Amino acid sequence: TARDLSCLAYSCGSPGVRQEGLLAALAEYVVAARQHVKWNASSLAVFMYGLANAGFRDTRLMAWAEAAVAATPPSAFNLRNISFLLYNFHRLRWWPRSAAAHLLGAACLHPPASIPVISISTVLMCMGSGRARDERALAHLCDALVRRPRRELSAKDVCICLTALQRLHNEDVLASQQPEVLAALDHLTAAIADRGFSRPGPGGAPLPVFNHQEVSNALFALGRLRYYSPQVLHALRCHAARGGLAGSSAWDCTALLVGLAQLDYDIRQGELRQQEQG
Repeated sequence: TARDLSCLAYSCGSPGVRQEGLLAALAEYVVAARQHVKWNASSLAVFMYGLANAGFRDTRLMAWAEAAVAATPPSAFNLRNISFLLYNFHRLRWWPRSAAAHLLGAACLHPPASIPVISISTVLMCMGSGRARDERALAHLCDALVRRPRRELSAKDVCICLTALQRLHNEDVLASQQPEVLAALDHLTAAIADRGFSRPGPGGAPLPVFNHQEVSNALFALGRLRYYSPQVLHALRCHAARGGLAGSSAWDCTALLVGLAQLDYDIRQGELRQQEQG
């Protein structure tokens, strides 16, 4: 059955169990028996998880998986199935366009208020990694994001969503003028402003809220989007004044400076540098 095959793939992808020969035989059987085995959304999700864990790629098996996902009714996918499948496509460095479009359409069947943060951030991340812009799904997920209280958004969620939106908008969010996306960016930057990048600790030492990579990723994404947020920049100044940037890696420093430069931000003045009129 599909459940047996998915459990076998799952076990092959377990740590220390990877077996190339068994995976190859499994792929051969699944492709040969595709007309006789009935797969459901959950079995497909578990099967792809096993393949991704094992890092196993087979051209015929990938073609079968894309067709199997696309043939499953959209209403059969719950949010966990959708997130799981897209995430494991991402882990395999594979973006099957028809299957992904089918799953994004399935996500739009779920009311925005019912979509949890983990599903929003995971699906946006996968869309960004695949550089696959689906306007309807993007608006739906951004609407869902805005409906989640800001206190529910972790630093990781904020950075994943900002990075995904930056990748999907090719460095210019304002060009799309999509109100849901702009509202999502307002929501994400407000979440940063609410908590800051750090809090003052004993003796004024910083207590990190965002780690070094999250700080640099957030500023890099906002810079690439040309999305200027005075509240975020104020949070960065406070974080830096506490010594919160000490210990940042060379990569983090570079990403942070690139983001600030693209926002045309003058650190010395703490404000947007005015361009000279020629």
